[in-house]
Amino acid sequence: MKITALSKRRHRLTAVFFGDVCETVDTETLLLSGLREGSEVSEEEWQSLKETAEQNRAYEKALYLLEYRAHTKSELFTKLRTAFPAEVCEHALCRIERLGLCDDEAFARDFADELFNRKGFGKRRVAFELQKKGVDRDIIDEVLCEYEDSDPVEAIAAVINKKYSPLPEDDKKIQRVYAALARMGYGYRDIKAAVERVKNGE
Repeated sequence: MKITALSKRRHRLTAVFFGDVCETVDTETLLLSGLREGSEVSEEEWQSLKETAEQNRAYEKALYLLEYRAHTKSELFTKLRTAFPAEVCEHALCRIERLGLCDDEAFARDFADELFNRKGFGKRRVAFELQKKGVDRDIIDEVLCEYEDSDPVEAIAAVINKKYSPLPEDDKKIQRVYAALARMGYGYRDIKAAVERVKNGE
């Protein structure tokens, strides 16, 4: 196979022509290969270069996503999978993990801290949100264990004082408060105890 022409495209891609046949690879991979117009390349060599090019593109896409915010491995895989085969995604994520750029345990700790302390969520809701991000159950359990000593009643009371104070007297309205707190991941007994604490001015 002889490369008869090269033509740069958008998004750091280059069109490679083999006579009437045109294929596209990322420019950086092509430059590193040393191939140029007039070069001869075997079918096997070309397929290997295309595979490397696709892996590099997936890796660059993962880096781009991580520039905006931290991701779990599962999140990155799902987003990459929309554009690349599964094995290419896995290869890119292995590179990302080796560089320490994707750490599910660190992500889970940071995210849990935000949910507990900034949003006031309870353990059930925090576990649910971490599961949605694709965090393994073992990591979730480990992270939640770090909050074993926290008092859920105190946390609920703080939410009530911030969002629902003064508490309504109407039964229907108070039930809405109960429902909202339950959606935040708190149990009925803890909610009831917190409501009583707030009512008593404790």
